[in-house]
Amino acid sequence: MKKFLVLALFLASGAANAVQFNMVVLDSLGGDSGAYGMNESGQIVGNAYNSATGVTEAVVWNSGVVMSLGVEGIARAVNNSGTVVGENGNNATKNNTGDGRAYKWDSINGYQDLGDLNGSYAGAWGINESGVITGNSYTNYSDFGLLQMHAFRWDAGTMSDLAPPNSTAGYSRGMAINDSGTVVGRASLDTFTNSDKFMAQWDASDTFTHFTGPYNYSSGRDINNAGVSVGLSKDINGDDRASIWSASGSITVFDTFGGDRSLFNAINEAGIAVGFAKDAGDIKRAMITLDGTTLVDLNTLVNLSGTGFLTLNEATDINEFGEIVGIGTRSDGSVGAFALTAVPVPGAVWLFASALGMVGWLRRRQAV
Repeated sequence: MKKFLVLALFLASGAANAVQFNMVVLDSLGGDSGAYGMNESGQIVGNAYNSATGVTEAVVWNSGVVMSLGVEGIARAVNNSGTVVGENGNNATKNNTGDGRAYKWDSINGYQDLGDLNGSYAGAWGINESGVITGNSYTNYSDFGLLQMHAFRWDAGTMSDLAPPNSTAGYSRGMAINDSGTVVGRASLDTFTNSDKFMAQWDASDTFTHFTGPYNYSSGRDINNAGVSVGLSKDINGDDRASIWSASGSITVFDTFGGDRSLFNAINEAGIAVGFAKDAGDIKRAMITLDGTTLVDLNTLVNLSGTGFLTLNEATDINEFGEIVGIGTRSDGSVGAFALTAVPVPGAVWLFASALGMVGWLRRRQAV
């Protein structure tokens, strides 16, 4: 409780000058690494190049110490029970379609293939506290020689198709799932080739809803238990802009740090969202919004001296304690995984707590 109260007291202020972060450099396996998800216990998942095996492997960090899952590929998310989900295969990356299989892993049962939607590929992206998983799979329908991608919901051994409105030739992706079972991602309204793609949701009964952005493309990447979603939408020039959708579908679009792209990767129950925004030099900068209206460069809130990092490039997840994970550039130019722990600065931040964060926290604890 003490840890949460510290988070609520200073994050609720929305004052960037009242927040600082301590940085933990996460162990590697001798090469590049990236952190993509974490739970409330601080368990972190991602991938790392293993210099001993010569491949990039899915990994878990416990207290900053790395452990390979023995799976070539990536781990994308982990729930509070320690169940990890991701994708195997030598082309598995954070953002792009790979060539492998969706899986889940835990310390008791080990690796389990989740199956597919009658296609050759599947990848898992999100898991909730009940162990329900979402992701994407090819189907057996081909449009112009391309297998169609559909979002899926995996529950208790069964994978169901979260089809777009055109259930045969349409396209959809599942990116995250909250504890009520609502999946967020994106979908076409017609065929893949004939339709723009929009931020999409499927509720626990698989009812489809889409939310538009200002122009012709949007995508959801995470959703909290209050139904607030984050991701990106295109501007008039076709550039990505970080976006937040309320539970009713109203959208707030953010700018950049002078570059041409920004997006949110994750949001917690207190409404704090993280991602990246490019600067005028076309460099990605990890960022956070504390108040839902202003972007703050995380590099300005962390002392990188002595860490071996030059830049924090992307924040990929944030948990309920305000702990953040992501990817940065090391001093030698390689890519490394990091974790940030929020530190309150004495002063006005102690004036009041976040009601939204407190309600979310109490609801979560009462449900246990």
